[in-house]
Amino acid sequence: MDRGKIQVLFHFLPGKTFDWEKGIAICKVSEIEGNENKTISKKYVLEEAAKVIGGWPQERRRFFPDFKNTDSYILVEPERVIADVFPLLFECKGCKRVKQFTSAQDFRNQGNTLTCNKCGQAMIQIHHVLVHECGEVAPLYVPSCSVHGKDDMMLDDRGSQTYSNFKWVCKVCNNPVNTGLNRSCTCTYKNLKIKEWFRQSIDRVVLIYL
Repeated sequence: MDRGKIQVLFHFLPGKTFDWEKGIAICKVSEIEGNENKTISKKYVLEEAAKVIGGWPQERRRFFPDFKNTDSYILVEPERVIADVFPLLFECKGCKRVKQFTSAQDFRNQGNTLTCNKCGQAMIQIHHVLVHECGEVAPLYVPSCSVHGKDDMMLDDRGSQTYSNFKWVCKVCNNPVNTGLNRSCTCTYKNLKIKEWFRQSIDRVVLIYL
Protein backbone atom coordinates (compact mmCIF):
# COMPACT_ATOMS: atom_id res chain seq x y z
CA MET A 1 0.00 0.00 0.00
CA ASP A 2 1.18 3.53 -0.74
CA ARG A 3 1.73 6.06 2.02
CA GLY A 4 3.09 9.61 1.96
CA LYS A 5 6.26 10.69 3.72
CA ILE A 6 4.35 12.63 6.37
CA GLN A 7 2.31 9.50 7.16
CA VAL A 8 5.54 7.54 7.54
CA LEU A 9 6.84 10.11 10.03
CA PHE A 10 3.74 10.05 12.24
CA HIS A 11 2.28 6.57 11.78
CA PHE A 12 4.90 4.12 10.46
CA LEU A 13 8.05 4.46 12.54
CA PRO A 14 9.87 1.23 13.58
CA GLY A 15 7.99 -0.65 16.29
CA LYS A 16 4.66 0.98 15.40
CA THR A 17 1.65 -1.27 14.88
CA PHE A 18 -1.05 -0.45 12.33
CA ASP A 19 -4.13 -1.86 10.60
CA TRP A 20 -3.24 -3.21 7.19
CA GLU A 21 -5.83 -2.58 4.47
CA LYS A 22 -8.73 -1.61 6.74
CA GLY A 23 -8.29 -4.33 9.31
CA ILE A 24 -7.34 -7.38 7.24
CA ALA A 25 -4.45 -7.82 9.67
CA ILE A 26 -2.43 -6.01 12.30
CA CYS A 27 1.19 -5.41 11.30
CA LYS A 28 4.30 -4.06 13.01
CA VAL A 29 6.94 -1.89 11.34
CA SER A 30 10.37 -3.51 11.49
CA GLU A 31 12.41 -0.96 9.55
CA ILE A 32 12.36 1.95 7.13
CA GLU A 33 14.42 1.77 3.96
CA GLY A 34 15.61 5.03 2.51
CA ASN A 35 18.47 7.02 1.08
CA GLU A 36 20.67 9.44 2.94
CA ASN A 37 20.07 13.00 1.77
CA LYS A 38 23.36 14.86 1.44
CA THR A 39 22.03 17.79 -0.60
CA ILE A 40 20.42 19.44 2.42
CA SER A 41 22.60 21.18 5.00
CA LYS A 42 22.58 18.90 8.02
CA LYS A 43 23.95 21.74 10.14
CA TYR A 44 20.99 23.96 9.20
CA VAL A 45 18.42 21.22 9.87
CA LEU A 46 19.94 20.47 13.27
CA GLU A 47 20.00 24.15 14.20
CA GLU A 48 16.29 24.43 13.37
CA ALA A 49 15.51 21.22 15.24
CA ALA A 50 17.42 22.52 18.27
CA LYS A 51 15.26 25.66 18.30
CA VAL A 52 12.06 23.62 18.40
CA ILE A 53 13.23 20.97 20.86
CA GLY A 54 14.83 23.65 23.04
CA GLY A 55 11.32 24.69 24.05
CA TRP A 56 10.41 21.24 25.28
CA PRO A 57 10.50 20.24 28.97
CA GLN A 58 13.89 18.97 30.12
CA GLU A 59 12.68 15.39 30.63
CA ARG A 60 11.77 15.20 26.94
CA ARG A 61 14.91 16.92 25.63
CA ARG A 62 17.44 14.75 27.43
CA PHE A 63 17.06 11.86 24.96
CA PHE A 64 18.62 13.78 22.08
CA PRO A 65 22.40 13.82 21.51
CA ASP A 66 24.08 17.22 21.28
CA PHE A 67 22.83 18.88 18.10
CA LYS A 68 26.30 20.33 17.54
CA ASN A 69 27.61 16.81 17.06
CA THR A 70 26.44 16.27 13.49
CA ASP A 71 27.93 12.76 13.34
CA SER A 72 25.20 11.63 15.74
CA TYR A 73 22.51 12.35 13.15
CA ILE A 74 21.67 11.30 9.62
CA LEU A 75 19.10 12.75 7.21
CA VAL A 76 17.08 10.09 5.43
CA GLU A 77 14.39 10.24 2.75
CA PRO A 78 12.10 7.21 3.33
CA GLU A 79 11.50 5.01 0.31
CA ARG A 80 9.85 1.92 1.76
CA VAL A 81 8.40 0.74 5.06
CA ILE A 82 9.07 -2.91 5.97
CA ALA A 83 6.44 -4.51 8.20
CA ASP A 84 5.42 -7.99 9.30
CA VAL A 85 2.14 -9.42 10.51
CA PHE A 86 2.02 -9.08 14.30
CA PRO A 87 1.04 -10.80 16.50
CA LEU A 88 1.56 -14.20 14.89
CA LEU A 89 -1.30 -15.84 16.77
CA PHE A 90 -4.36 -17.11 14.88
CA GLU A 91 -7.69 -18.67 15.78
CA CYS A 92 -9.82 -21.05 13.74
CA LYS A 93 -13.22 -19.60 12.81
CA GLY A 94 -14.79 -23.01 13.34
CA CYS A 95 -13.31 -25.03 16.20
CA LYS A 96 -11.50 -22.06 17.83
CA ARG A 97 -8.16 -23.87 18.07
CA VAL A 98 -5.17 -21.52 17.95
CA LYS A 99 -1.95 -21.66 15.98
CA GLN A 100 1.11 -19.57 16.78
CA PHE A 101 4.09 -18.99 14.51
CA THR A 102 7.55 -18.51 15.97
CA SER A 103 8.73 -16.05 13.31
CA ALA A 104 7.51 -13.92 10.44
CA GLN A 105 9.35 -16.20 8.03
CA ASP A 106 7.48 -19.25 9.33
CA PHE A 107 4.23 -17.39 8.72
CA ARG A 108 5.22 -16.37 5.19
CA ASN A 109 6.08 -19.98 4.38
CA GLN A 110 2.39 -20.86 4.86
CA GLY A 111 1.43 -19.00 1.69
CA ASN A 112 -1.61 -16.80 1.18
CA THR A 113 -4.17 -19.13 2.77
CA LEU A 114 -4.09 -20.14 6.43
CA THR A 115 -6.43 -22.96 7.43
CA CYS A 116 -6.94 -25.03 10.56
CA ASN A 117 -5.07 -28.35 10.65
CA LYS A 118 -7.99 -29.97 12.48
CA CYS A 119 -11.18 -28.84 10.70
CA GLY A 120 -9.86 -27.09 7.59
CA GLN A 121 -11.63 -23.78 8.16
CA ALA A 122 -9.98 -20.39 7.78
CA MET A 123 -8.01 -18.87 10.64
CA ILE A 124 -8.08 -15.23 11.73
CA GLN A 125 -5.55 -13.18 13.64
CA ILE A 126 -5.98 -12.71 17.40
CA HIS A 127 -5.23 -9.04 18.02
CA HIS A 128 -4.56 -9.18 21.76
CA VAL A 129 -1.00 -8.38 22.87
CA LEU A 130 0.87 -7.71 26.11
CA VAL A 131 2.54 -4.35 26.75
CA HIS A 132 5.28 -3.64 29.29
CA GLU A 133 6.02 -0.25 30.86
CA CYS A 134 9.35 -0.13 28.99
CA GLY A 135 7.39 -0.04 25.72
CA GLU A 136 7.94 -3.66 24.71
CA VAL A 137 4.97 -5.24 22.94
CA ALA A 138 4.76 -9.04 23.00
CA PRO A 139 2.30 -11.65 21.72
CA LEU A 140 0.27 -13.79 24.07
CA TYR A 141 1.96 -16.94 25.33
CA VAL A 142 0.14 -20.15 24.42
CA PRO A 143 0.55 -22.72 27.21
CA SER A 144 0.55 -26.49 26.71
CA CYS A 145 -1.87 -29.03 28.05
CA SER A 146 0.12 -31.50 30.14
CA VAL A 147 -1.45 -34.37 28.19
CA HIS A 148 -2.33 -33.06 24.72
CA GLY A 149 0.25 -30.32 24.07
CA LYS A 150 -0.44 -27.05 22.23
CA ASP A 151 -2.20 -28.28 19.10
CA ASP A 152 -5.65 -28.33 20.71
CA MET A 153 -5.56 -25.12 22.75
CA MET A 154 -8.21 -22.40 22.49
CA LEU A 155 -8.46 -18.93 24.04
CA ASP A 156 -11.73 -18.51 25.93
CA ASP A 157 -12.38 -14.82 26.55
CA ARG A 158 -15.62 -15.66 28.38
CA GLY A 159 -17.30 -12.71 26.69
CA SER A 160 -15.06 -10.24 28.50
CA GLN A 161 -12.61 -7.55 27.39
CA THR A 162 -10.67 -7.89 30.66
CA TYR A 163 -7.56 -10.02 30.23
CA SER A 164 -7.74 -11.35 33.78
CA ASN A 165 -10.98 -13.10 32.81
CA PHE A 166 -9.46 -14.90 29.82
CA LYS A 167 -8.38 -18.51 30.10
CA TRP A 168 -6.72 -21.15 27.95
CA VAL A 169 -8.66 -24.38 27.49
CA CYS A 170 -7.66 -27.71 25.98
CA LYS A 171 -10.24 -28.71 23.37
CA VAL A 172 -9.64 -32.43 23.98
CA CYS A 173 -10.00 -32.72 27.75
CA ASN A 174 -11.86 -29.39 28.17
CA ASN A 175 -9.69 -28.47 31.15
CA PRO A 176 -8.42 -24.92 31.74
CA VAL A 177 -4.64 -24.79 31.48
CA ASN A 178 -3.87 -21.25 32.53
CA THR A 179 -6.14 -18.50 33.85
CA GLY A 180 -5.01 -14.96 33.11
CA LEU A 181 -2.35 -13.82 30.70
CA ASN A 182 1.09 -13.03 32.06
CA ARG A 183 4.67 -13.20 30.90
CA SER A 184 7.90 -11.57 32.02
CA CYS A 185 9.76 -8.89 30.08
CA THR A 186 13.50 -9.46 29.67
CA CYS A 187 14.34 -5.74 29.68
CA THR A 188 16.50 -4.04 32.29
CA TYR A 189 14.36 -0.91 32.20
CA LYS A 190 13.84 -0.66 35.97
CA ASN A 191 17.53 -1.18 36.69
CA LEU A 192 18.76 1.63 34.44
CA LYS A 193 18.51 5.37 34.58
CA ILE A 194 16.40 6.58 31.66
CA LYS A 195 19.35 8.23 29.95
CA GLU A 196 21.49 5.08 30.18
CA TRP A 197 18.62 2.92 28.91
CA PHE A 198 18.11 5.21 25.93
CA ARG A 199 21.79 5.20 25.01
CA GLN A 200 21.86 1.40 25.07
CA SER A 201 18.84 1.32 22.75
CA ILE A 202 20.10 3.60 19.97
CA ASP A 203 23.52 4.60 18.68
CA ARG A 204 22.53 7.21 16.11
CA VAL A 205 19.45 9.35 15.57
CA VAL A 206 17.84 9.18 12.14
CA LEU A 207 16.05 12.32 11.03
CA ILE A 208 13.43 11.59 8.39
CA TYR A 209 13.58 14.30 5.77
CA LEU A 210 10.26 15.16 4.15
